Amino acid sequence: LAQLLPARRVRTKDRIVKRAISKYNARGPAIDRTTYKATISINMIPASP
Repeated sequence: LAQLLPARRVRTKDRIVKRAISKYNARGPAIDRTTYKATISINMIPASP
């Protein structure tokens, strides 16, 4: 904790390596993606005994 990590950038979805079809055709050209709100959350999971 002496030196914290830098702030993470906001990701709206998981990382995707390959798709069967192109991203443009899968989501469509008529979707306005600028209105989606992204949030960051950090969940602390306690260790099992």
